[in-house]
Amino acid sequence: MRLPIKRILLLCLPVFLFPVVAAAGSWETIAAGNAIDFTKVFFANADTGFITGTSGTLLITENAGKTWSTRNPGVSEHLRGGCFVDAKTAYLSGSHGLILKSTDFGMTWKRLPTPDTTDLGDMVFTSAAKGFVTAGNFGILRTVDSGNTWSKVDLKSKNAGATQAIVFPTAQIGFLVCTLGALRTQDGGETWRVPPGFNLGSAYYSDGFFLNADTGFFASYYYGTIVKTFDQANTLKPTHAPGSFTALTFLTPEIGYAISRDRPARCFRTDDQGSNWNPDSTFPVVNATGVVRPIADIGCAGGKVILAVGADGFIARKAEANPTAIAPSRKSALRMETAKKVYRADGRRQSGYQAGPRTMRSVFSSRRKRDR
Repeated sequence: MRLPIKRILLLCLPVFLFPVVAAAGSWETIAAGNAIDFTKVFFANADTGFITGTSGTLLITENAGKTWSTRNPGVSEHLRGGCFVDAKTAYLSGSHGLILKSTDFGMTWKRLPTPDTTDLGDMVFTSAAKGFVTAGNFGILRTVDSGNTWSKVDLKSKNAGATQAIVFPTAQIGFLVCTLGALRTQDGGETWRVPPGFNLGSAYYSDGFFLNADTGFFASYYYGTIVKTFDQANTLKPTHAPGSFTALTFLTPEIGYAISRDRPARCFRTDDQGSNWNPDSTFPVVNATGVVRPIADIGCAGGKVILAVGADGFIARKAEANPTAIAPSRKSALRMETAKKVYRADGRRQSGYQAGPRTMRSVFSSRRKRDR
C-alpha cells in the first residue's frame, strides 16, 4: 500500500528537521517545495552523510537520512559533487572550478586552487592522497597530495563525449563514464583507454557502479537501458531495464536502484543482481501541485536505506525491509577499506556508494543558466 506523502514547504534553509515515519519498504517524502535544487547525496558510513545543492547549499544527517540540518560551506556557487575520504575528511566540487575540503566533518571548509574554471562534478579518492573529479564537458582533474594541488589529465581519446561519472572499484582499475561510452584505466589513472566492450556512439551513458573489480553496471539515458559487465567492460550484456536512466546504486550485491528521467521520473529496483529492473510503485514522482519533479541523484546509507534527491528541495527516503547481505562500497578502493574498518568497529558493514550528479547536464538542463 502506498503511504501518504508528507509535503513540506521550505521558504528558507536555516536549520530544518523532518521526521520519517514510513514503513519499511516504502518511500517517504522528507522534504519538498523550496527554491533549492539538490544535486548529490553521499555518505561516510551507515549514518552520516551530506546532500549538496544549488547556491552553496549543504545539508548533513547523522541518523541515516531521517533528519537533516544545514552546514555553511561559505560559498555561493552551485555544489555538484563530493565524497568522503574518512569519517571527518570530505571534499565538495561545484561550479566555476570550485573544490572545497573539510577535515572536521563539514564544520569548516577550505577552498582549494584548481586549474579549471569549468563546472566540476563527480569526485572519487582512491587513497587519502589521490583523487579525481570530472571537469567540464571533456576532462578530469587529479590530485596526488590530498587536494592541495590539482592538474588536468590528458585522456587522449576525445571521442568519448562529456564526462559524467568516475568509479574506481580498486586503486588501479577505474572507469570514466562518458556520454558516448566509457574510458578505463588499469594503472591508477595514469592512462585511459576505451575498453573493448564499448563502441563509442550516441548511447548517452550517465552513471556507473561496480560491485567488485570485474562486475559493474553502466546506465544509459538515450537507449534506455542498463548494461552489465563481468570482465571490466571487455564485454557488455544488456539487462531488462525499460527506462532512460540517469543514476544508479546498489545496497547489496542483489538489490539495486536506478532513477529514470522519464516524465514523470521513475525509480526502478532490482533484486536479482541487476538482471531485471522493475518500477518501484511507492516512489513519489510529482509534487503537491502535480508538477513533474526531476531527480538528480540516488544513494544509500548503509545496506538498508536508500535516498533520492532532486529539484525543488526534494528528498525521499526508503528503508529496505530485509536486505539479504550488506555490500561494501565500490565507489573507490579507499571506501572499500573504510567499510572493512566500520565492520570491525560496530558489527555492521557500510554499504555501496552512490551515483552522482553527473546527470545534471540532462536532468537540470532547464536550469543551466543559473550557473552562469
